[in-house]
Amino acid sequence: MNHSRGLTLAVFLTASAFSLSAGTLAVTVSSTAMPWQWDSTSLNAAFQYGLQDGTAPTTIGTGSEIAFAAGGTLTIMYLGGLSSAFGGTPDVTAEGYGPNPPSPFVYDASANLGSSGQPFPSLYMDPASYPIYLNTLVGAFTDLGGNIVGTPFAVFDGPLSVVVPLGAAQLQLGVNDDFFADNTGSLLVQVTGPDGNVPEPTSLLLLGSGLALLAIRYCGRP
Repeated sequence: MNHSRGLTLAVFLTASAFSLSAGTLAVTVSSTAMPWQWDSTSLNAAFQYGLQDGTAPTTIGTGSEIAFAAGGTLTIMYLGGLSSAFGGTPDVTAEGYGPNPPSPFVYDASANLGSSGQPFPSLYMDPASYPIYLNTLVGAFTDLGGNIVGTPFAVFDGPLSVVVPLGAAQLQLGVNDDFFADNTGSLLVQVTGPDGNVPEPTSLLLLGSGLALLAIRYCGRP
């Protein structure tokens, strides 16, 4: 077998072992993404936070590969990427990076208001999940109009399994902050629905390595 063709096969097999199955999506969450939108009169008026200077939430909705049947379970998992709350190139040695930064900046119900004069999204999350840091990956279920259904939650780096509440038609993801426009970077996030079948990372690595070795051995055959 031609070695270049064999190498192509090895790369293809290794990559295909990491491909997403039906019922699973990989999405990018910008560090400027707000976890939900609000206004003071109608939309999520009871869930106001920070300034609306960010971008729209990353939204996975009805019509995607993810099933939003009430009572079903979605699993959310951080795959990679960094975000920074202080601009510049995100760096793990800096404070305020995501998805769950080991930062001294803790923003939950026990913390003071942000410099915006508003609380952080984490104020509305289960205190059992505290501490929730600046720029942590967070989310909420909403209906088609963007109204929050159930209770917002922190994903951290996951995998986090959450039950779809009655009336939910979308999953919205963003970061925990009160100023968004000056954030940099992004996070790659995997969302798996009830019908998704995603191997654990260790299994994926072993499968990919095994297929690559098989392809390399196949390359050496005449």
